[in-house]
Amino acid sequence: MPGPAQRRPRQRVGLPPGYRIPGSTPFPDPPGRGGSALEGTLGDAAAAISRGDRALWRRPSAGICQAARRSLMSTISDEDTMAEQRPFEPGRFWDEMFDRPDYRYGESANPFVIEAVEARLEPGATVLCVGDGEGRNGVGLARAGYRVTSLEPSAVGLAKTRQLAAKYQVEVETIQGVMPSDVLGEREFDAVVLAYVHVPPAMRPELHRACVQHLAPGGRIVLEGFTPRQRELGRTSGGPGDVAMLFEPETLREDFEGLTIELLQEEQVELAAGDGHRGVAEVVRLIARRV
Repeated sequence: MPGPAQRRPRQRVGLPPGYRIPGSTPFPDPPGRGGSALEGTLGDAAAAISRGDRALWRRPSAGICQAARRSLMSTISDEDTMAEQRPFEPGRFWDEMFDRPDYRYGESANPFVIEAVEARLEPGATVLCVGDGEGRNGVGLARAGYRVTSLEPSAVGLAKTRQLAAKYQVEVETIQGVMPSDVLGEREFDAVVLAYVHVPPAMRPELHRACVQHLAPGGRIVLEGFTPRQRELGRTSGGPGDVAMLFEPETLREDFEGLTIELLQEEQVELAAGDGHRGVAEVVRLIARRV
């Protein structure tokens, strides 16, 4: 007589068996069918979650309890998924991340970016925002009186930038691309902003050099991003899961060699940028001037 059917252990759909997010706390298996992904950064779709499961994760019918969903959203990073994709297709990736009615990282500009630019440049100066996402920083700077160019690989992000600019009745030039040197010709700017622009490590020095090439004499790089302490301390406020994509201060000093460093320091801050970057974070801030 055959024995009772063995119950197969449940697995989270899209996650490798036994996978555990560094720094996270376990949560119960969801009842019923599961799904995946999550202004994430960026706040963020889930690292180690397959592309095909993202639509399931967004549907309430997926059966994921809200507490578990929030836990996963707060501990898994879109940037980590991006790092694992081959080939690197930032436009396609961020199109999916920004494909939502609200703004993943909110509508308000990064406070450090606004303060750094306003303390050093008069209104009317030109600012290039690289990797500007859905445009919160570009639009915020335009509202402060600056002439802004928003460079972003995501067509969805650029469309939302234009919508946000229209909402606040300001003008922002939008250009689709990754490397400034590929699309901006010989143009120069009074400031280049890089807010949480984390890319694969092989690409980072090239991107930073390209940004320097588009600085006008006396122009400044303004950068804020996560440090490896974000992962080491188990922060759940966003950022790539791949530590190699995070910024050590001395690495930034090397990337921007030849510029005069006006500020380079690590800080612990409280992020409140949509649902993508929220909570205590370990960041580095850089202001560097071209002489």
